[in-house]
Amino acid sequence: MRQYAGIRIADGRDPCEKQAAEILRQALSERLPAACIAEAADQREDLLEIRLTADGSFSDPDVFSIEETEGTLTLRAGGIRGLIYAAGRILRKGVFGPDGVHFVSALPGTYRPDKHIRGHQLGYRAISNTYDAWTPAQFKRYFTELMFFGMNTVEFIPYQDGASHRNALMLYDEEEMACTLSAVAHDLGLKVSVWMPNGEKDADEALKNRERFFSKMPYLDALFVPGGDPGDLPAAEMLSRTRAYANILRRYHPDAECWPSAQQPHSQPTWGEEFLSYLEAEKPAEFTGVITGPNAAFDIATLRRRLPDRYPIRFYPDVTHCLRCTHPVHYWADDWDYRFSAAFGRESICPRPYEYARLHKEISPFTIGSVTYSDGINDDVNKAVWCALEWDPGADVDTILEDYARLFFPGVPEKGAAEAIRLLEQNWGPPPVGDAVKEIGQTLSCWTASAFAERSADNWRYVQGLFRARCDCYIARKYAEESEVLNHYINILRSLPPEHPLMLPDYTPSRALLRLRKEIDADADRLFDLIGMQLSTSRHFASGWERGATLDTLDLPITDLSYLTGQVKALQSASPAEARRRLQAILDRCKAGPDEVYYSVALNELTGLHAAQEGEFYMDFQGDRPNVNNGTLPVCLQKLYDHLSLHAVFTGLSACDYTLTATYKLPKPYAGSRHTVTVNGQCIYSGSLFEVPVDRAYTDELLPAGFTALRYLVPAAAIADGSLQLTVEETPCGFEIAELRITKAR
Repeated sequence: MRQYAGIRIADGRDPCEKQAAEILRQALSERLPAACIAEAADQREDLLEIRLTADGSFSDPDVFSIEETEGTLTLRAGGIRGLIYAAGRILRKGVFGPDGVHFVSALPGTYRPDKHIRGHQLGYRAISNTYDAWTPAQFKRYFTELMFFGMNTVEFIPYQDGASHRNALMLYDEEEMACTLSAVAHDLGLKVSVWMPNGEKDADEALKNRERFFSKMPYLDALFVPGGDPGDLPAAEMLSRTRAYANILRRYHPDAECWPSAQQPHSQPTWGEEFLSYLEAEKPAEFTGVITGPNAAFDIATLRRRLPDRYPIRFYPDVTHCLRCTHPVHYWADDWDYRFSAAFGRESICPRPYEYARLHKEISPFTIGSVTYSDGINDDVNKAVWCALEWDPGADVDTILEDYARLFFPGVPEKGAAEAIRLLEQNWGPPPVGDAVKEIGQTLSCWTASAFAERSADNWRYVQGLFRARCDCYIARKYAEESEVLNHYINILRSLPPEHPLMLPDYTPSRALLRLRKEIDADADRLFDLIGMQLSTSRHFASGWERGATLDTLDLPITDLSYLTGQVKALQSASPAEARRRLQAILDRCKAGPDEVYYSVALNELTGLHAAQEGEFYMDFQGDRPNVNNGTLPVCLQKLYDHLSLHAVFTGLSACDYTLTATYKLPKPYAGSRHTVTVNGQCIYSGSLFEVPVDRAYTDELLPAGFTALRYLVPAAAIADGSLQLTVEETPCGFEIAELRITKAR
């Protein structure tokens, strides 16, 4: 492509041309030396002239075109939104530097998006990990940056229950900011949506709160009313209320859309059927369509098949959470390694471009678009990728990442920056052991490379990637170091003479590990200063450890080192014989004898069950909870499989009686529940879960509070050719299970 010495932006004629020109000029000033941005009067032939033209022939505000003649690019669109998209195309495909400008691909053409709705929820509220610290100017810049990837809708969150929950970081009241940002977004040509759950129990109060809010919002194009998450109204009442909200909404915003969601409250198993029945019977004209998202009443294919044709589907993908969510890391298997899960928790920095491209391919055919769920900038890459795919579902992810790199890391070779992002996602693939440790170290080397670091030191997106790369490396090194110490301690304990007191030396992390930890703290402080990102509750005022406070979870146990040392201290008050007996059980808890089985959800993942599971299960991870993973929780219990059923196949067993011991986190008793366990089709237990015999010794000596081991007899007649095909079922509420042990009956 031709190299230009600089860029000249032609003067605009009307306000939207001038506004778009100023946005482009500001972006170029951050990427080019001042000498490369020429005044309109400068007519040098080696300059590229860019003209931004508002063209009334473009009836769709999302469509734009780029025309090229010798030395001139003309960007055309119907208004400001399309002109910003066109400017984004220039910035994503341009290489800007001290020697001038060139483009990596041809620009001319007419561009139109595949999806009608392409948005992000950017809620200014107390539980956000970032947005609550922002000013309107910061939001405006972020809106514009997301528009460069095709965003056309921004969604805000007013009061959730009729009252403000403003925190110390928030300069404004939630609804004051929503009103301000509504005008900012409208000025950029964006559609404005709000997410308003049914936080009020009283219907009249809910109606009054909405009228008050709708009346003061200067611009409002859509209302999203979740059925659940949060919300616990019966479906008919929720939809009836939503129709009333829609009528109030249109008094003040006549063209606004209304979207109820088919998100099911946990407490109402039949809610989804009631939701569909209401729509089929009432056919409410007040609704534009239906949203589906977390805690969906139906999978999206079923929802589309059963939903009346008049209602399109808007998707509400959660691109911000890593676990305890609908699409966790490796969502198709939910097998994110427990070491990373414990360290990073639910809302950490999580570029997952290829995973979300896979999800988009699965979901996209059923929707007219989406507005993602986000609670901060930890998912910035995901938002860009998702928006780019909503514009063009056939877009190549590598190309999107290279566009992202050119746009946000100017001057850095785009392939290297894109590879650095890709490697962060790859880091969370295999467990951080063996060859993976070397690869994690190579990822950090990419982020600390001088070409990257020197040009990006004050770039929050760079510091964010560097922070994640350092954290990944810290976990890999910490796990290796602690595992070595743990094995040494086990050898010490196994070799102690019978009457010798149980004692272990103190452990202090290596200087290299402590130095890396200090660098992580410095990166976190830098992110707080640059963008208001809250990576700690104490240092940065995060609302809680689950809300992106990685510094609060990074040092939680990922080995049994703290568990073992704590147990040894507790045993020092026992008699020598009792202490040795219990110590032996602790050291051997994850072992199985010949023709026996030990299985842990955390250690062996669901693949260790050697059987497919039915329906949608939930992985209730415990390891990132500081009040649970506090040294009393062995790593084998960090994951809880939560479902109505569990299937497993174990082989290599003998023709004898066995005891099946299952470790549960027991729910509250539920009248009418039915618990059934079958082995090779033979029922070995049917009744209440709470009437299964408790393995009292195992529960008291090896399980922390909240866990219980239940014991079932598996008769020899139920074993078929050394194979045990196990099914555990619990209806209607399900169960949470952490480990299984199959031992020969004594």
